[in-house]
Amino acid sequence: MLLAFGCWLLLDYSFLAVWAVLLLLWFNFVIAPFQEAELKAIFGEQYKHYSNKVPKMIPFAKSSKPFSHQTASNMHRLSHSAALVL
Repeated sequence: MLLAFGCWLLLDYSFLAVWAVLLLLWFNFVIAPFQEAELKAIFGEQYKHYSNKVPKMIPFAKSSKPFSHQTASNMHRLSHSAALVL
C-alpha cells in the first residue's frame, strides 16, 4: 500500500493512488477481520487484551490507554507465537 502511494507521489500516476486506496480498503475490511478472528481463536483473551492496547493501522500512534511492562511482555510473546503459526 505504501509502495503504491509512494510511487504515485514520485511518478504522478493517478491510478497508483487509486490502487493504494483500494488496497487499504481491501486490507482493512476483508483481510484484517479474518486475521483478527483467527488470532482470537488461537490466543483468546490474551489477544483481546493486546488488541485493546495496540492501535490497528498505525503502530506508533499514541493510545490513551495505559501501557504497562506486562502488556509489552505479552505483546512480545504474542508476536513470536503468531510468527510460528504463519
